[in-house]
Amino acid sequence: MFYGTDDISVAVNICNFNTTIMSSIKINEQDWQVAKIKLSRKYNHLTDDDLYYAPGEEEQLVERLAKRLKRTKDYVVFTISKQLEDLSSNRL
Repeated sequence: MFYGTDDISVAVNICNFNTTIMSSIKINEQDWQVAKIKLSRKYNHLTDDDLYYAPGEEEQLVERLAKRLKRTKDYVVFTISKQLEDLSSNRL
């Protein structure tokens, strides 16, 4: 199958966008403890194993949650970011 240069450009831009999204989320251990509780309340079917996070393993966490929630990685990154943004809020 032949792909035009516009198709290749779009594919490269999408890959770059996904890389940017993944690298933009940084989770600190202390904040994660609070965010994890909020996520487990919002998605009560998530287990401790699903929500397990070790420093530097953001990508594995996002992939695991995306699969478990049946959502995209972008959605998971957005959701985690929102939880980390305002840790003192009870809003889910």
